[in-house]
Amino acid sequence: MTKKGTVLIADDEATIRTAIATLLDRDGFHIITAMDGPDAVQKACGEILPDVVMLDVMMPGMNGFDVCRHLKTNPRTAPIPVLLLTRLSDREARIKGVESGANDFLTKPPDALDLMLRVRNALNNRRLYDQLQACKERIKTLEVVGNQSAEVIADCLRSPLSSFSAVLEYLLNTPRIGLSEEDKAYLRQSLDGARQLRAMANNLLDIGRMEAGRMPINRSLTDLCLLADESVRAAARNPDRQVVANLPAEAVMAQCDSDLIQRVIDNLVQNAIQHTPRGTCVQVAILSEHDAAGIIVQDNGPGIPAEFQRQVFEKFGRLESGARRPGAGLGLAFCKMAVECHGGQIGLTGGPGEGCSFWFTLPFNPPGHVEIQPPA
Repeated sequence: MTKKGTVLIADDEATIRTAIATLLDRDGFHIITAMDGPDAVQKACGEILPDVVMLDVMMPGMNGFDVCRHLKTNPRTAPIPVLLLTRLSDREARIKGVESGANDFLTKPPDALDLMLRVRNALNNRRLYDQLQACKERIKTLEVVGNQSAEVIADCLRSPLSSFSAVLEYLLNTPRIGLSEEDKAYLRQSLDGARQLRAMANNLLDIGRMEAGRMPINRSLTDLCLLADESVRAAARNPDRQVVANLPAEAVMAQCDSDLIQRVIDNLVQNAIQHTPRGTCVQVAILSEHDAAGIIVQDNGPGIPAEFQRQVFEKFGRLESGARRPGAGLGLAFCKMAVECHGGQIGLTGGPGEGCSFWFTLPFNPPGHVEIQPPA
């Protein structure tokens, strides 16, 4: 007969130990016995772990509470359900058992039916725990495979998208081709789409690298005003949205990877443009205080309810509330990871009907940073 599982019975009274072992053996369990606390610890931590442990509270060497506490603080044995056997029925003893990590209690001498039901229930709980852990490991494996596949796809897309963009730019910038304004408008739309796809591929590739800890961060002393101005100039290609930079005359310095932070600002500006009505203005400004500096990008869109504001920074996070148009959910996730890789902070303010202010700060001397009060 196939055994249901292994039960370790620890009790210094041979008659009780034998009686419980006989009942459980008849019910199809494999039995291991121990005569005191130290013996129970040794056998519970053996090469093959028991599925359920039953401990007498009053044992020589180590009492049941101490044995239970020892098992529950050991990561290898912590998942094993522990049943405490005791003649004590007062509230204090049960509270002490719960504090030690016990999963259930049995009064000595145990009733046969009660014993069977509680052991079966403990075994089922252990089986469910094992299944859950197996599912978690499977999910981790699938996530790794999925991330690797996404990185490969993203890397493969970048080269043809670059070539496609180059051809479109050539057509737009070559007067002898003689394109009409309508043709040029279509080509600009196609070029913007190609650039967005390439940015998406870059974000996906770099998110995978940052998650795996493989993203090199090349810090140098950088003027954030210059990076912000570059993003504003690039955004000027879109005539439907005005992007205004409110930048100080003096430099605002931060220690950062200028290429990564340039992309962060580009992403925030493009996100603001995407969610700002035509004919309205996107504003870009500098945050500066003590040893930290950053950027704030203000749009005039529909805003985001407070309960959804953390979701927008999650990978593939998409708002279904209608407050913002759904996107791929990669640009803001990239921004969050890139800023946090620098030891910085990122966030947003603004609720429904108020527009959104996306901001980030970087420390002057990473990895420590000074908290800056987000804009009201």
